[in-house]
Amino acid sequence: MRIEKIRFKNLNSLYGEWEIDLTDQSYVTEGLFAITGPTGAGKTTILDAICLALYARTPRLEAVNKSDNEIITRRTPDCKAEVIFRTQAGRYLAQWTQKRGYGKIDGKLQNASHTLAELGEGETQGRIIANAISRTPAVVGEITGLDYRQFTRSTLLAQGAFSAFLQATSSERAPILEQITGTGVYSQISIRAHKRWSAEKKNIEEMEKVLGVLKLLTPEEEEALKREAAALEARLTSLEAQIAEKGQHLAWRESLGTLEAEIASIGELRVALEREMAAFEPSREKLELALKVMVLAGDHSALTLKRQERTRAFNELARVRTEIPALAEAKDKAQAQFDGRVEFVNSAKAKLEEFGPVAAKVRKLDVLAQETEDRLAKAKSGQAKLKAETERLAKEAKNKGAKKASLEAEAAAVAQRLSDGAGDESLAERLPLLKAKADAGKKLSATITAKRAEAKT
Repeated sequence: MRIEKIRFKNLNSLYGEWEIDLTDQSYVTEGLFAITGPTGAGKTTILDAICLALYARTPRLEAVNKSDNEIITRRTPDCKAEVIFRTQAGRYLAQWTQKRGYGKIDGKLQNASHTLAELGEGETQGRIIANAISRTPAVVGEITGLDYRQFTRSTLLAQGAFSAFLQATSSERAPILEQITGTGVYSQISIRAHKRWSAEKKNIEEMEKVLGVLKLLTPEEEEALKREAAALEARLTSLEAQIAEKGQHLAWRESLGTLEAEIASIGELRVALEREMAAFEPSREKLELALKVMVLAGDHSALTLKRQERTRAFNELARVRTEIPALAEAKDKAQAQFDGRVEFVNSAKAKLEEFGPVAAKVRKLDVLAQETEDRLAKAKSGQAKLKAETERLAKEAKNKGAKKASLEAEAAAVAQRLSDGAGDESLAERLPLLKAKADAGKKLSATITAKRAEAKT
């Protein structure tokens, strides 16, 4: 088993959240590190966090449960411990947590939770293997091959046991080691060491016997061999220096070949770039012209828009000029029609003045005719469109005028008769007929007024 990361929160004196990443290069490259610090700094708390995450218990506190939890930092609402570890079977996340009621610092401790889950690459959590406080430690032991007792005696030595081991004499350390590990492994090591010592001692004795047979060198021979060894060592040093020099020359040669290849490649690239620049020259001139034109693009667009507006204005002016003769002709026609109607109205007014009592009523038509003249004066510009309607009204007025002339003649005759013979007996009989004709005249006047109003609209 290899522990990769340790995380914990609110344990003992270490308030807040903490993380130790043992996969960091500073741990991996060194291979060996120590956790040091003064008493109370939290060294043992890190070991407690590992035991809590894996086995939900610690060497110092065998019971960590709802009724007894001395490891949680005081006046905190929760605590937790997490360990990410790897075995030959894969990567796993062991997590132990405990909270207070309602997340309050003075709430009652709740039951702790203990889970074990698989991890993929990174920290993507996979299948949950165990999540019961009574089952998870056993599953951790199955996966790692170490139960709590074996783990605390072989991998993580408890603080008290380690202190006893350091303070014991050499004769007492062997039993203490056996007690800590729970096995007789150190006794077996001692036996094997004694056997190995005996075997090595025997070998030494045999080698001493062989040395006794060998002839010792004289001081002169020993000195000559030393000089020869020194000369060989100097020669070796010289050869090593020559080899290093040759190696340096070889490296220079290889780097020179690389540089020559790079120079050749750069030359080819330069030739290719010169060709591209030559091929781009015509386009470059066009591009420069285009850039110059772009400076004036806004003014050119405004000028084009003004020219288009001027063209549309000229076209509209030409169209109006072509329509002026037709409009003048229509105006003349309307004026002639209007003059004819004025003449007709004046004639009608002259005839109406010849009436007696009936003429007074007909004068109202004259007032309406005058109003019509004023309205027609304001509507001269629209006379061309009303030509057909005016002609029709003129015909109707002509017919009505004939009827009115007949009525005027009859009225004159009646007046003459009244003046000639006031006591004519037939006058009483003719009065209803005259009244009916007067009413017809009123209706005719109303019709003419309505028609003129329609002509105006």
